[in-house]
Amino acid sequence: MSSTAGVRSAASREPLVLLRASLAVALLLVTLTYAVTRVFVLNFSTAGPNATALLALLLVTGWTLLVPFSSRLTSGAREQLLVAVAAGGVAFSLLGGPVVALVGASLTGLALTPVLATDAARLDARVGIAFALGLLLVLALRGLTGAVSAYATLVGGGVLVAFLLALGGATVALGDGTQRNTVPTLAPLFVALFLAALWLGFPTVTARWVGHPYPWAVGLSAVGLLVGGGWVAYLGAPGRRGALAWGLFLVGAMARLLSVETVPVVGLPLATAALVVLASIGGTGSQRPRRAGLTVSGAQLLALVAVVGFVLAVNWAFIPGVGPLLRGLEPALVLALAALVGATAVLAVRGRPDPTEPTGLDGTRRALVGGVGAGLLALVGGYLRRPTSGATPDRLRVATYNVHQFFDSRGRYNLRAVADLFRGRGIGILGLQETEGARITSGNVFGVRWLAAALGYHYAPGPEASVGGYGVSLLSAWPIDEAEVVELPTDDTVTRPALRATVDHPDGPIPVVVAHLEVDGEVRIRQARRVLELVEDAEAAVVLGDFNATPDEAVVDTMTASFTDSWAAVGDGPGYTYSASRPYQRIDYVFVRGFEPTAATVFGSADESDHRGVSTSLDRA
Repeated sequence: MSSTAGVRSAASREPLVLLRASLAVALLLVTLTYAVTRVFVLNFSTAGPNATALLALLLVTGWTLLVPFSSRLTSGAREQLLVAVAAGGVAFSLLGGPVVALVGASLTGLALTPVLATDAARLDARVGIAFALGLLLVLALRGLTGAVSAYATLVGGGVLVAFLLALGGATVALGDGTQRNTVPTLAPLFVALFLAALWLGFPTVTARWVGHPYPWAVGLSAVGLLVGGGWVAYLGAPGRRGALAWGLFLVGAMARLLSVETVPVVGLPLATAALVVLASIGGTGSQRPRRAGLTVSGAQLLALVAVVGFVLAVNWAFIPGVGPLLRGLEPALVLALAALVGATAVLAVRGRPDPTEPTGLDGTRRALVGGVGAGLLALVGGYLRRPTSGATPDRLRVATYNVHQFFDSRGRYNLRAVADLFRGRGIGILGLQETEGARITSGNVFGVRWLAAALGYHYAPGPEASVGGYGVSLLSAWPIDEAEVVELPTDDTVTRPALRATVDHPDGPIPVVVAHLEVDGEVRIRQARRVLELVEDAEAAVVLGDFNATPDEAVVDTMTASFTDSWAAVGDGPGYTYSASRPYQRIDYVFVRGFEPTAATVFGSADESDHRGVSTSLDRA
């Protein structure tokens, strides 16, 4: 075959390589996030073995073991075998319990690592375009699923299967690879994946960090990804000075996103564009496979330390010893990860001259058009799945429910089960606790928004993700006005917030407070008094919450001095709400003033959360 024919063959294969690399990036991003979420569930949310060491072993040593062999994937059969292993890993993560799901997600990452490394060698700087397209696919997936993890809904699981089928099809079409004795400087590409998993790959994080509308964050992220992909397509990967400049842009933009109260219009697209450009350096250069594997392993280990440190800092109150030392360091750890992306990029181009000619657009024009389509799909999905007002109940019924951070008592996503639990109950005002989504510990889930859209409610989410601690939120069949988040008194423990809002009920406005008190101690009395202060001027009000106190404790006496405990007034039986699997105490309450309770019910099971909920029908007094 002539050299001209060989060039044409390579050019014709480039769209397939771009497609496969983009799908590999998307699947790596989704499964990496899910693996970290499983570790959190196993260690903080449900009883189970400590799998952190397993995760670290699979993710870190996997690079060392598999990257050196990526250049030896000379046959299509071997690549197809890796794709089959990845498919098995996704199946395990979709169908298994927390431990099996963790192993499955990690297995997917291990199998796709050499596939992406091989494609990076084929694409050179164009791997940055594949990186941008992979993130756009994740944005589109989140748009379809309503801003929650792909693992939380049937639609999301179906799209993951579709990704795998497309990945397998592209692998079969590509056929045999070409053996190489060297591989690119892969570290910037794979470290960029960690920053994307923690922050920039999921607009839910940016939106909820500062309480900004989710579709707006999606649009800015999509713009940044397309700008970064276009930059790489026209100008290629940056050289020494360019890598340093883009690295500084990334850190500076992330600093603004992490520290200011509103998302700047420039900060988010600039950060995502910089991440794409720096990731493109991961397809350039040349290293021996073993050296590349060790380099990536070391960089990835540092990235993993930053991610784990972020998780520990968010949950500092539950980590004896080291936890208090990390308190408040979440932004610093994210910035350290951003700096690591820039540092690996600068080191990767050390000693190489700056590029003097653009890369061109061969084989990328259609891919960028597809990226625009994915971005539009994400926006459309974000708007179509937004919460809307549904049918209003015939009478006033209120309820409180602890959603357990969107996991049931066995560590599985509970969103669909919770939505099914509330359908048909006629609840007009619903207070939720433990709604702190939009963090990697929950898979970057915006669960309150999803539930509101699924049930046809207006919603007021609790504190921004930057506040830390537990979250509280309010859903209502009627419009919500004047929503305000207040931090309750604490004894140097995790933040306990309360949400005060006014529901615009047809019979008149109703002040509502949703609260979540400390687990034990006298501080709960001070917290209860602060809750009462929020509605002290209201003749009629409703307080919903997990008070972590039984009816015979002083906390409840504090509340019932001016409010009625609805269950004590009209409930039948002990009304135990915790635990959901074996109820033995009543700690969740509906307190009312200016209303007459007419009926009260305990509902729910371990299939939805670790708590049961309480609903009460009310008449105005």
